[in-house]
Amino acid sequence: MQRIAAQIDVIYHNGAFVNFTYPYSQLKAANVLGTQEVLRLAAQIKVKASTFLFLPLVLLVLADSALEIIREETPINHSAKISSGYTQSKWVVRKISSP
Repeated sequence: MQRIAAQIDVIYHNGAFVNFTYPYSQLKAANVLGTQEVLRLAAQIKVKASTFLFLPLVLLVLADSALEIIREETPINHSAKISSGYTQSKWVVRKISSP
């Protein structure tokens, strides 16, 4: 891992375990902890740019019918209203990988 950390300058992270029927507890290891490992790699030896690619669906699956339009500037603070385990795991990933 140290060799890779020394050679790369940027990380594009698009890995996820996608399953809309599994609960958060079954998706946390792959989605949340996997992202934490990518961020650790990005901080080793030299700081690397890290870009996380995620499905906009994470924001569209909110169970809040009052929130009709979601824009880029819409805050991601609706975790209590997210019902899918997959969407919950991606919400956490978005929170830990955003400045």
